[in-house]
Amino acid sequence: MKRKMFMLAACTLIASCDGASSSYTGSYVGGDNSALIQLELVDSGEGQLNGTMAVSQLDLEAGQLETTVKSVTGAKDGDQLSLLAHSNSFGARNSPLSMQAQGNSLIWKVPMNGMTIELVKADQAAYRERLITFESQLHGMDADMID
Repeated sequence: MKRKMFMLAACTLIASCDGASSSYTGSYVGGDNSALIQLELVDSGEGQLNGTMAVSQLDLEAGQLETTVKSVTGAKDGDQLSLLAHSNSFGARNSPLSMQAQGNSLIWKVPMNGMTIELVKADQAAYRERLITFESQLHGMDADMID
């Protein structure tokens, strides 16, 4: 009886550890002092990815946060993600995004400037907290301009 229970437990553990089919469904957040990025992905399990990308930037002249949201589609091949951020403007070009998964992060190498941005898996509360902290820079910059 113990042997049968052990075999059942072992089979269940092995079945739940299918490392080859990593799911990238979730929200990923990253950026620097100039922009905050939230990438929300849904992994179909068939190699296809869909979602949205929100980029928030500080508009110092207007004293407010500007956010642009684009739909994203793409595919995965192992730990490589090839995405396309679709333009919201007629006639504007779509933006290709090439990322590599590393643990709970997606590493994005921006081709225009060679910059590397790490997007870390985060829930909505963590994103909101980072967004509030990011937006608070507006008030700090206003104070610096007065001096």
